[in-house]
Amino acid sequence: MADNIYLGNDIALINGDIAFSANQDFEIIKNDDNLKQAVYNRIATFKGELFNKEYGSEVYKCLGEKWTNELNTRLTGFIFEALNQEPRVKEITNIEFKYDDIKKEVTVKLSFLPINENTELNLVFPLFIG
Repeated sequence: MADNIYLGNDIALINGDIAFSANQDFEIIKNDDNLKQAVYNRIATFKGELFNKEYGSEVYKCLGEKWTNELNTRLTGFIFEALNQEPRVKEITNIEFKYDDIKKEVTVKLSFLPINENTELNLVFPLFIG
């Protein structure tokens, strides 16, 4: 992982909760890992949920829908729209979805290029839409 000051640092989250270090201070996440966390948070946050009404994504509009090619296309669009507002993401290189009909869960495999870097980052996370 390269030390890229443009990717920043933040408080680390584990399953949405603040992570603490062994000395009970906030755990800090930096560089590539910070950007991955920020990308996930932007996608997982309902657009308009926070003080910044443009922050977040509209993937929540797909909750309860049956998995179809149209839903795949809509989710791709919602993720592109959200990440186009993330200034640290230079380019989204790939988005893949794998749907688990039993769990009603979509696994998202996302690849993107950060600003000032040529190494692609990969992020895999679940979306519960069923």
